[in-house]
Amino acid sequence: MYFEGTVTVVVSGAQRVETVEVLEDALGRASQVEHVYLRRSYRGQVWLELALSSNVELVDELGRVLPFRFAVASAAGNEITLSLEDGP
Repeated sequence: MYFEGTVTVVVSGAQRVETVEVLEDALGRASQVEHVYLRRSYRGQVWLELALSSNVELVDELGRVLPFRFAVASAAGNEITLSLEDGP
């Protein structure tokens, strides 16, 4: 699924501060991502906002840059919801 503009990525299973840091850093390396903003982190759930420079197949890009396994719970509109299966 292709995304463009501003996209929110909601991640569950990010229990440790280190996991949140890894997420933020990895998302910044994804193709077409200009900026990553950590919007909120609460009880293992993290909301990140990505500013994309152009249209990109974001779910595939996340699979390429994230260093741990995840499941896509939903991907619609301008939001992707992920569940971490293994965190760093």
